[in-house]
Amino acid sequence: MRKKATKTLDIVFQTKTMLLNAKQVENMKIVKLKGGLGNQMFEYAFGQAWSEDVVYDASFFEKKRNPKKVAVRAYELGFFDISPKLLNKKEMKKYKKNNLFLSLFGVQTKLPVTKEGENMKFQSALLKTERGIMDGYFQCAEYFEHIRAKLLKDFTPKLKPNKQNAAILKDICQTNSVSVHIRRGDYLNFANIYHICNADYYQKAMDYIAGKQKNPKFFFFSEDMEWVKQNIFCPFACEYVDINRGADSVWDMWLMKNCKHNVIANSSFSGWGAWLNENNNKIVIAPKEWLVDGRTTNIVPKEWLRL
Repeated sequence: MRKKATKTLDIVFQTKTMLLNAKQVENMKIVKLKGGLGNQMFEYAFGQAWSEDVVYDASFFEKKRNPKKVAVRAYELGFFDISPKLLNKKEMKKYKKNNLFLSLFGVQTKLPVTKEGENMKFQSALLKTERGIMDGYFQCAEYFEHIRAKLLKDFTPKLKPNKQNAAILKDICQTNSVSVHIRRGDYLNFANIYHICNADYYQKAMDYIAGKQKNPKFFFFSEDMEWVKQNIFCPFACEYVDINRGADSVWDMWLMKNCKHNVIANSSFSGWGAWLNENNNKIVIAPKEWLVDGRTTNIVPKEWLRL
């Protein structure tokens, strides 16, 4: 009788433990990570604003993709001095269906999925969602402006810059520096989606800043520097930053962030460089056109100038 009673107690204990763990699952808040570095930063920032206990679905980066049809992306948040809790494809499975046994006790382990929607406009209600999986890009600073101090700390490089980047940083800090980001590369393959900023936009932006600032020095960043040199005329002091490649490209964002002013492309990459810029008197210029189909977004803060 004692063995049977002990076995029964063990089953009761295990069931209570399962229910306790399931309750924690039931109240989970998960943000799906996807896209390139800029988008991953938006998704991370949204999650931090949503909940202190948020976890991130990183299964997107396990999928194989055809590079001719879509840009292949890797998890890049590891560049920063943060350690978000990540879930892989296998771990995510338990949040996508109900456990039959636990459902007998009224516990739902399947989490609802909330999609941001196609207009990508700020939706305050999303931050009030009590549980579930968030799927979107959340490209709007209004979601996380109130935790700016935390994000400035979070989005700090984990490692020190190499000698080349350190030397450029010194020049950036000692001059009236202006970052100019020209994005081409993958945008040329998706010209039906993304507007490609032309030379005229950059000429107007540089002229505007030169009319407002004394002795500006323009630092050019691009994955197509030959095009920049051949198509954009810079009558001012300038430097072409062409030392960071592949996974090291994130250092370009860090250098942009440290410039006094910023001219960005319609890119979340340079957009983040400008947003992280801590100069209280910074001038940030962004293109009026972002997407080819004319959709408007909240990605550009109201205080930035659009040309």
